Parts: sequence; C-alpha cells; structure tokens
Amino acid sequence: DVSAALGGGRIFVGGGFQGGRTDRAGIENVEIATNAQRVTVQSGALLDASATESGNGGEVVIWSDGTTAFAGDIKAVAASGKGGFAEVSGKEGLVFAGVADLRGSAGLGDLLLDPITLTVVDGPIDTLDDAGLGDFQILAGDAEATITDAKVAAQLTTANVTLQASGVIMFAPGVEIKWEGQSLLTVEAPAIT
Repeated sequence: DVSAALGGGRIFVGGGFQGGRTDRAGIENVEIATNAQRVTVQSGALLDASATESGNGGEVVIWSDGTTAFAGDIKAVAASGKGGFAEVSGKEGLVFAGVADLRGSAGLGDLLLDPITLTVVDGPIDTLDDAGLGDFQILAGDAEATITDAKVAAQLTTANVTLQASGVIMFAPGVEIKWEGQSLLTVEAPAIT
C-alpha cells in the first residue's frame, strides 16, 4: 500500500516499465537488480497506489521476463485528479484475471497489457488462458497471452486499456468488445489479425 493523501506512490513487482529499469516517464530508476522470470499475484492481493485527497493516482507495474499470472486488484484512483497507470505483463506469457481500478475525478488512468503476442477470444470475464492454471500455478510450457473480450470490456469501465504486442495481436472469431462511457481502447502491434 503506497496510497497517499497528495498523490499515489509507485509499486514495481518483477521489473520496471516494460521490463526496463525506470518508471513510465523514464525519469526515476527502479531498484530491481534482475527482472523476475515469473510473477504470480493471487486473488485477494491488493496493490494500492491511490491519491486519497488530491493529486493523481500512482503507478503500478507487474512485470516478468517470462510469464506473469495476475488475479489480484490494482487500485490507483484519484479523489481529485487523474487515475493512475498500471502495466501488467509477462514478456512471453500473460494471464490477466484481475482488475485495475484507475478511476479519477479528472479522468481515467491507463492499463497497459503488453506481452510479445496476445490473443483476444470470445468468452466470459473470468476465463483463464489455460485449464491447468485453475490453481494459479504457472506451468513451464505457458508462453501465450490470452484475454477474453468480456474481460476487456469489463476493464474499460475503470480504465483506458492498451493492448500492445511486439509481435502480433490476434482477434479470434466471434470477438465483440462493447462498452459505454468515455474510456479508450488502443490496440498496437506490428501485426493485428
């Protein structure tokens, strides 16, 4: 919990912004000697970087050079500023089954999901990408990132969402992402199919 009255703090788990050694702005160094190969954040875990009285929400980065499995809650809300920033990613694989609440009175914050490849499939909100992850153990062979259209739509109620891949983002047949409100969905990759 790095929430504070006059602006949210910063939480870095496994690495810095996009696996680097700095925060999102590229200004502050992150004190992590070596990036994690695997990161698991289980259901019930709360990472809070909120601004409780004034200022903007803080920054939360969950990163691994391998696979990241995230089922917790990120909170970087702002009582009288813009919502914070969160990145949840595994360079090779990602299971995103949690929630990022990045609301603010001056606008929504941004959630970045950015593995090498990402597949968006048609399905309910809480579907994991691998039946073997029901116990939330990262398997040695996991090297894919999959998220459902319903999960993306639900996340758009509390944050702007960027799906970014250095490889390809694939949209499976039947995918429909529908939401209401002012939030933005951005999709960035060299190849989008």
